[in-house]
Amino acid sequence: MLFAKKKNFEALAFLFLASLLLNYFYIHLDPFLNSWDERFHALVAKNMLDNPFKPTLYKTPILPYDFKNWSGNHIWLHKQPLFLWQMAIAIKILGVSEIAIRVPSAIMVSILVLVLFRIGKLIFNENVGFVAAVLMASNNFILEHVSGKQQVEHNDVAFMFYVILSIWSWIEFERSNNKWWLLLMGLFAGCGILIKWVTALLVYSGFAFYRFFIQKNFFRKETLFNTLLALCITFLIAAPWQFFILTHFPTEAKFEYAFNAKHFSEVIENHGGPFLFYWNEIRNNFSQLQLLIFFGAIIVLVKRTKYSLAVPLVFMAILFYLFFSLAQTKMTSFVMPVAPLFFLIMGVAVEFVWSKFSKKNMLQLCLVFMSLAILLFRNLNISKISDDHWRNPEMYWGKFLQNTADNTNDIYKDLPRLLNGDYVIAFCNQFEEIDCMFYSGYTAYPYLTEDDFNKLKMSGKKIAVFGHDLPEYVLKDTSVTFVPCNYKRN
Repeated sequence: MLFAKKKNFEALAFLFLASLLLNYFYIHLDPFLNSWDERFHALVAKNMLDNPFKPTLYKTPILPYDFKNWSGNHIWLHKQPLFLWQMAIAIKILGVSEIAIRVPSAIMVSILVLVLFRIGKLIFNENVGFVAAVLMASNNFILEHVSGKQQVEHNDVAFMFYVILSIWSWIEFERSNNKWWLLLMGLFAGCGILIKWVTALLVYSGFAFYRFFIQKNFFRKETLFNTLLALCITFLIAAPWQFFILTHFPTEAKFEYAFNAKHFSEVIENHGGPFLFYWNEIRNNFSQLQLLIFFGAIIVLVKRTKYSLAVPLVFMAILFYLFFSLAQTKMTSFVMPVAPLFFLIMGVAVEFVWSKFSKKNMLQLCLVFMSLAILLFRNLNISKISDDHWRNPEMYWGKFLQNTADNTNDIYKDLPRLLNGDYVIAFCNQFEEIDCMFYSGYTAYPYLTEDDFNKLKMSGKKIAVFGHDLPEYVLKDTSVTFVPCNYKRN
């Protein structure tokens, strides 16, 4: 055994606490909103405090805008709303800060540690569940999403959370035949749709695979009824929002549905790659421990009679990778929701090796423990923390991050006191206008042409700017207020 049975609860409680602390560390790594896409999600979530059913980026736009431009529009339907509601609740409780918007992700990842242990115990044994939970808690790829650094960050964490909860509920149903678990499966799948659309239905592919190929009872009335029941719950959870936005924001909603569909047939925003893009990324996402995945998958397939519920896990992971490999738009984070399935498969490999050495001499046991420690260290990938978050002023990216941190903490958070009035802010660094709006509450814009600057003046709003590297038509305008601060230009 990897740990004594009487110590199961203590070990799991310790792991859960360690996961919370590690996530706490990660959400404090960057004292500012990260560039993509955290700052946009943060602002929309904050604006949802005023009206949770009207997601907006620019809450009160003054200049004309393109509703198709998700980084500068008004009604913001670029993502489904559930993870934004979660972030809004955190802001309501904890206040407006970059830490608040990361807290839901930290909590969800820590909960998944427990859920993954339970899945591993149900399908394999407690050892596999515990190893998978450790890998989940310490994986740098996932933790970087919690920190807000990785693209699509909290959106993908929430999506992973509900996808895995739906799979867990299905496995509980298969073990207990309790239909309440089936209802929960449908509920969590519906929540997944309310985060990242129809790929949240992944659990149904595993359910169908298991019932058709392994149980061979998919077409029985009871199985069809159960499938329909769960799908009805999923529909009842996900559909109301779709009907709501189609009736209240039809132009924006129809555009976003069409835009999302294009991700499969077109390369969107230069996020392309070869067919093997995601397969090549496995070694980075799992800290070069990919051999454990392939080894564990082989064990599952060889022992498929014993681990019959594990085969659908392998199937769902491959199906998910295959779907996004066929899609023309590719981003590393798109496949993160099935990462916990890989941790389970890796746990099978680790437990297999351990079982071969657990009754051997002390030297061999020490070698196994050292190997497990190296595995954990590799999974955490400490060097990547400094690479992604170290603000070295001698490097362009480090200087960029430091400027953002300085502007955030010295200016944006303090702007209401510096101005003490109703202003529109102009000439922020590109995309830092989003940060400015999040922290200060003022409407803000990046660089403006002279024509747009004049339009802003004609609106009757008082204009404030940050005071250097500005065009002549601004410097000569006596109506403009110059914010007394040391603004860092990128």
